Amino acid sequence: MPTWQFDTQFQSDGSLVVPPDVAAQLHPEDALRVVISTENDEEDAQWQRLVTEQFLKGYGPGDDIYDELSSG
Repeated sequence: MPTWQFDTQFQSDGSLVVPPDVAAQLHPEDALRVVISTENDEEDAQWQRLVTEQFLKGYGPGDDIYDELSSG
């Protein structure tokens, strides 16, 4: 199934604007699956804080040696 990802905004009339280059690849008879995600969701921010906190719990003083390694 072809997939497109693009940023848009919810319009005051309840519609979403599909970019012209994407719309040109769609046909009226196509069945579409729409997934909507929003930015700045407080729940997402809480999950991000939890993941970061849990990840850093595994980082100990002995891991400092990796910070000194050259990347190239």
